[in-house]
Amino acid sequence: MSPPTTSVTRMRAEIEEQPQALRATLGALLPRIGEIAALGRDTRQVLFIARGTSDNAAVYGSYLVQVRTGRLATLASPSVATAYRSRLDLSGVLAVALSQSGRTEEIVETLAWAADCGARTLAITNGAGSPLAEAAEVALVTEAGVERAVPATKTFTTALAALAVLGLLAEQPRHPYEIQREVHQRRKEFAAGTPRAVYHAVDRLAAAGLIEPAETVREGRRPERTVYRISEAGRDEFSHWLVDLLAVPERQAPPFSAALSMLGYLPQREAIRALGQRLAQLQGMIASLDAVIATLRERLSLPRLFLIEREYERAVWQVELDWVGSLISDLESGALAVDQEWLQSHLGQPRLDVADGLATNPPASASAAPGRLEPGGLDSTVQVGGSR
Repeated sequence: MSPPTTSVTRMRAEIEEQPQALRATLGALLPRIGEIAALGRDTRQVLFIARGTSDNAAVYGSYLVQVRTGRLATLASPSVATAYRSRLDLSGVLAVALSQSGRTEEIVETLAWAADCGARTLAITNGAGSPLAEAAEVALVTEAGVERAVPATKTFTTALAALAVLGLLAEQPRHPYEIQREVHQRRKEFAAGTPRAVYHAVDRLAAAGLIEPAETVREGRRPERTVYRISEAGRDEFSHWLVDLLAVPERQAPPFSAALSMLGYLPQREAIRALGQRLAQLQGMIASLDAVIATLRERLSLPRLFLIEREYERAVWQVELDWVGSLISDLESGALAVDQEWLQSHLGQPRLDVADGLATNPPASASAAPGRLEPGGLDSTVQVGGSR
C-alpha cells in the first residue's frame, strides 16, 4: 500500500516542481515582451500593488525596475483606495498588481481604482480567468499550477490569521472584508495585525482548497466581492489544527528567555533597572486586561467560554510578574552572584576585567558545588559576567 499523500509530501512535490514551472512561465511570457513594452510606453513610473508574500516580489520588482530601467517604482498602499477612497492623478503610471490566486479582493479593487485614476494596468497572477486577470489591460499568467500544500499557511506569519479565517467561516459564509471586520470587533489581536494577514490567509486557504467561493455580491459601483465558505477539507483541517495547538506546548523560546540566558553580561544595577521596567509594564498590562475583561463581562454579558483566552493571558502575565519580582529580589541580595575565581576554576575562563558585572560580585551563598563544567557547557553562558 502506498503512503497517503499528506500536506508535507504535497509541499515537497510542489518544491520539486518549481524548476519546470519556471521554465514553463518564461516560455509563455517572454514572447509577450513587446505587448508589455507597448503598455508602458507612455508611462513614467511603476506602482506595485500587492499583499502578503506577493509584497516580497513587489519589493524586489521595484528595485529591479529602478536599477535596470531608471524609472521610479513604488509600492501602493491599498487602503488609500479601499478605505479612504482618495482620488489621485495616476496618469503616466503603470500599475502592476501581483496576486497568486488573482482573487484577493483588496488587490482587485485597488487595481480597478488605479485604472479609474488614469493608470495603465498590468496583472501578474497564477489564476487564469481570475478577477484580477480580467480587471487588467494585460494579464501575465504564470504556469505554477495549483498550490495545495497546507503547511504554507502555517509557515508564514499568517498562520493564526488563517486559523481565525477558518473559524469565522465555520460559523457562516463571509467575504474577506467582513472577516477582517469580525476579527477587529471580536478583539482577536493575534490575527488583526494588518489587513494583509487576513487577505493573504484567504488567498492561501482558497488555493489549498480549504475554503471555496460561495457567491459573488456587488454593492453599488464597487467591484464584486467573493463570499467564501469553509469546505469539508477545511473543517477537518481546522479541527485537527486546533487540537494540535491545544495539545502541544510551544517549544520555541521567547526572546525574554534568550535575554535571561545572558543576564550575567550586565552590571547588576543595569539588570535590576531593566527588570524593574519589565515589572512595571507587566503590572500595567494586567491592569489594562482586567479592565477589558470587566467591560466584556458587564456590558456585553459574554459567557466565560469567550473570555478564556483573556484569562490565560492574565494568568501567564501574573506568573511572570511574580517570578520577575522574585528574580529582582535575588539580584538585590546577591544570591545570583558568581565570583571570578569560580569562573576561572569551573569554566576555564580567564579573569574578567569588569568593575560591576554580576559575575564579579561575591556570591551570597557558600562556595559553588563541587564538579567542573566543561567550557561552553549547557549553563555556562548564564554565568559569564559582562562589561558596561
